[in-house]
Amino acid sequence: MPTTFPRALTTSAKIKSQLGISVSDFDAILEGFIASASMFIENECNTRFKRATYTQEIYNGSYPDGSKKSVLVLKNAPLVQVTAFQYRTGNKDNPNWVDLPTINFQEIPESASIQANIPAGIQNIRVSYVAGYLIDFTDIYDDTKHTLPFDISDLCERLVIRRFKKRESEGRSSESFNNSSITWSTELDAVDKAVLENYRRIFIS
Repeated sequence: MPTTFPRALTTSAKIKSQLGISVSDFDAILEGFIASASMFIENECNTRFKRATYTQEIYNGSYPDGSKKSVLVLKNAPLVQVTAFQYRTGNKDNPNWVDLPTINFQEIPESASIQANIPAGIQNIRVSYVAGYLIDFTDIYDDTKHTLPFDISDLCERLVIRRFKKRESEGRSSESFNNSSITWSTELDAVDKAVLENYRRIFIS
């Protein structure tokens, strides 16, 4: 039985249903393609979609030009909860992390950003938070269990199906995920690119 990628954006069962496959012969191949496509989408969007806790991520309190930030954009979205928001006193080699009072910042969930009186500096902000979508493909219409946008799952499925069919046209009988060198960008059409652009996160360090 193939191992399912823990951050998979779709399932082999959904892919097999669309392809009309009822046997398990291709499960390992599909799981590999799903893992690869899911990671490609994450990398293109600069975020992980599955809800997770991120602990003590380090950020800059200043922009590259030295100006002070008023909004801190976190690495993953959407923001669910900020559990710690701290700034560093002392130097990087001997830091002392001090809590910023919660009244000093405002969480902006969808953009996963914090609006606050942020102290200027480099690598002087530390944030722990929860972000991402709930993923439970056993009940995709229950928004208490599953909140991953459908267009993200659809994109992942389209990429996997195209690659699976191309594999057949190329006469391949198998494909190893660990040894594959799939260039997923060559599989994208205009709709796919629009979905990626909609969820792509841009950071200014």
